[in-house]
Amino acid sequence: RDATLVAQQVTLQAGSLDNRGGGIGQTGSGGMTLGVAQTLDNTGGRIESNGDLAVTASILLNKQGLLSAVQQATIGALGTIDNMAGSVAAGQYLSINAQQLDNLGGKVQAQHGNASLQLQALHNTGSVFAGGNLDTQAGVVGNSGSLYAAGNQRLQVTGTLSNTGVIVAQGDNRITA
Repeated sequence: RDATLVAQQVTLQAGSLDNRGGGIGQTGSGGMTLGVAQTLDNTGGRIESNGDLAVTASILLNKQGLLSAVQQATIGALGTIDNMAGSVAAGQYLSINAQQLDNLGGKVQAQHGNASLQLQALHNTGSVFAGGNLDTQAGVVGNSGSLYAAGNQRLQVTGTLSNTGVIVAQGDNRITA
């Protein structure tokens, strides 16, 4: 907590990780891996990779935090990812797989590539952006923010889709609910 770790290569396995107000940075262009069995708390923290980033946890708290990769980012949680006013960013491909993503006022973006979201529930009042294609599969989606693809968008919802926001694609926009 409130500490900084910077290295050319970062691989971390932990029972839990408290990075509140802290920073974990990888300067090398290889992959950065964080595997946390329980809660990864990155509230107000920064986790940044100069290459790829792979994060797994049971619960991921990224309130006002930053998860960032220059290349690809793969983010997974057995439970909830809380990205309230936080940012999850990849320079290229972004993959998020979780039970629930709460993106309340936050930003989820694949700046120049595709994004894939595999969720049971998506609660979005912020923005989800893909510089390429955006593929979202969820059981329930509540969107009062924006789901935006510079390429094609595919939104598959097996349960309820509640939308008071925008769902936009510059290419094809396919919604199944």
